[in-house]
Amino acid sequence: MHVVIVGGGIAGLTLAIALRRFGHTAAIYEQADELREAGAGLTVWPNACRVLFDLGLKDKLDAIAVEPPVQKIFHYRSGEELHAFERGTKMRADYGAPLYQMHRQDLHGTLIDAVREGDPASIHLSHRAVGIERTATGGRVVFANGAVAEGDLVVGCDGIRSSIRELVFGHEEPLFTNVIAYRAVVPAERLGDAFRADPTGIHLGPQSNFVHYFIRNRTAVNFLAFALVDTWEEEGWRIPATHDEVLARFGDYNAIVTDLIRAAPAEALFKWGLFDREVREIWSDGPFVLLGDAAHPMLPFLGQGAGMVIEDALILARAVTEKPDLRTALAAYQAARKPRANYALRTSREHGRYFNSHPDEGGSPGEALGHTLDLNDYDAMRVPI
Repeated sequence: MHVVIVGGGIAGLTLAIALRRFGHTAAIYEQADELREAGAGLTVWPNACRVLFDLGLKDKLDAIAVEPPVQKIFHYRSGEELHAFERGTKMRADYGAPLYQMHRQDLHGTLIDAVREGDPASIHLSHRAVGIERTATGGRVVFANGAVAEGDLVVGCDGIRSSIRELVFGHEEPLFTNVIAYRAVVPAERLGDAFRADPTGIHLGPQSNFVHYFIRNRTAVNFLAFALVDTWEEEGWRIPATHDEVLARFGDYNAIVTDLIRAAPAEALFKWGLFDREVREIWSDGPFVLLGDAAHPMLPFLGQGAGMVIEDALILARAVTEKPDLRTALAAYQAARKPRANYALRTSREHGRYFNSHPDEGGSPGEALGHTLDLNDYDAMRVPI
């Protein structure tokens, strides 16, 4: 089978690697003029690490990731430790794979290298999908630059504002969640010893929280700061922010947080609005199918956004290999993934409800923000489909 993949992010790249693992070919078409993953740090839980290990990427992930021994939850103002969760060796013992934290660009680059090792010409940039057509043998995508790509299957891996989703199913506007996020990557050399004592943590505040952890062999710290707002009109993942702007919202947090904000390079501060959709009832139509955020956008409060799309990719590659025809394969893919995606989406939203609470008024999520560990039992390579 030859598969046309629209979108060159983590979802599309993982799918291309998985398809080749099972003997298929794939071509990736990305609308950007360069492969640059937006964002900063991300968490890859054992369920997703297991998939990437099965795809032959273990050594490469080991080289780019940090494995936190513990994650802690703190009171925003006092810095008091509210909860602590064992990670590190416990994740490996319980689930057979690690919990890793890494720079999103490092994972993205690792996936790009793996795709190009198999086929150096398989990634096509500056291709924005503007039309689709059915063919006698599959599907065709028409791009704004005049190019056309045909395959037995066309997969929309192009995110929450997916062009393929809109071309196949019509326009559906994402909904703003009233939460915005600030982010930055801070060189570890700018931080003092107090930070190094507790480098991995979530600080819970009124209608807000602040997350930080090491990446890049502990030479840098990623932080994400979430806050509830009334309105949001800006578009994009890399909207510049300022120190004053972030401190205006998080200036009453403890010194670990405020020192980390002040240490961020000015050019490294960004913000964006969080948008949401419902999981689609139907993910495919003929030779066209959705994967990852195009089918089931995932809010970041569970830390499983990357995990869900990585699992999707392996399950879809298995389905088109194991099932007798494309229709049966796509039905099996949706049946295998939709209940799990719905569960992860609902759980992530449940964690997000703490933005409407205050840690001093019974608003501490306790074990909930330890994340839903039952998701880590899933083995995408071996689960029946």
